[in-house]
Amino acid sequence: MDNQEPKTHKQFAMDCFNQVWDILENIVGSSVSLEPFYIGYGYEAEARAYLLLGNKEQALLSKEKATRYLDKVTDKESHQMLANDLKNL
Repeated sequence: MDNQEPKTHKQFAMDCFNQVWDILENIVGSSVSLEPFYIGYGYEAEARAYLLLGNKEQALLSKEKATRYLDKVTDKESHQMLANDLKNL
């Protein structure tokens, strides 16, 4: 096993993760209503993953996407939870 293989697996996992969110956004835009809280947390998790990989630029983009969903979270407790986690990124 060479040193590139783990990075390749991480990149593949992140690419798949991104594609899933693209699909979910299309579903949300069409007929199924998903909770913005969960989508926001998906992007928050993605931002943390990018930070672990040292990719601050992508992490910032993911955090910005999560923040857009934060504005749509109407439950006060859920909103505060996501806001706090985004603040700690």
